[in-house]
Amino acid sequence: MNMKFLSSFLLSLIVCVSVNAQQQRSQGVEFFILGEYDLAKEALTKEIATTPGEAYYLLGEIALVKGNIDEAKANYEKGAKADSNSPYPAIGLSKLAYKADPKGEDKNLENIVKKHKKEFFPILEVARAYVYNDKDIKAERIVEEAYKEDKKSPWVYILRGDLALLKDKVGEAGGQYDQAMNFDPSNALAYIKSGKLYEHTNKEFTLNMYKKALEARPDYAIIYKYLGDINFNSLKYEDAITAYKKFFENKTYTIDDLKNYAASLYFSANYDNAKTLISEGLGKDPNNFVLNRL
Repeated sequence: MNMKFLSSFLLSLIVCVSVNAQQQRSQGVEFFILGEYDLAKEALTKEIATTPGEAYYLLGEIALVKGNIDEAKANYEKGAKADSNSPYPAIGLSKLAYKADPKGEDKNLENIVKKHKKEFFPILEVARAYVYNDKDIKAERIVEEAYKEDKKSPWVYILRGDLALLKDKVGEAGGQYDQAMNFDPSNALAYIKSGKLYEHTNKEFTLNMYKKALEARPDYAIIYKYLGDINFNSLKYEDAITAYKKFFENKTYTIDDLKNYAASLYFSANYDNAKTLISEGLGKDPNNFVLNRL
């Protein structure tokens, strides 16, 4: 699995998002959009009952990014069987079959585009299938066609920014995310993606972007995780604790989240609460070095 393929999964904002008002998506979709695959997998498993086509497709995408092609295919097939009206499982299956039969799968993908011509995101998901198969020119053409259909949609600018990142053009990516913010100041994802560009080089900028994301979307729980992380890495433990406390109210978090939250409490001399989290973490990962050290 090459790095380009890994990077392409940063384009994941496409799936299942409404073209109209920026309505809240399911927890699993939102985690997936931001590359939080462990959190997404847990949430999506619960969402199969309500949105099987989308949920199985995203579970397949998670398997694919981890190199489990057979598992990915099995999930796409389950999605297609459970929801024949959803275009996403069919796109996933074509993505996997493309190298063996490019002409045939080109036709399948073109048919999906024609059938869902008025639906912005399935078309862009077809573009991502082309990226996976190293057909960048075809992917860019589809993205530009989507752009012509709706030049005011923030999502196409976010996608263009992600495509720029595939080529390590950070400045260009930031410009596209800025455009997304301009067209939709309430789009929290654009602020988060912009902040992530500079999380290692300009923490103040990143923190400011996360705060703007929170202003745009106070109910978006994952923002509190990122606020916790940036404050933890900046040794601002009290601020990190405040953010992690909000994030943990969501009841869905990883062992790394537990580790960072526990460490923040420990370094703030809040030993009793730290011990509670450490015990919970060691119950899930008894050999975790950091938790054992704490």
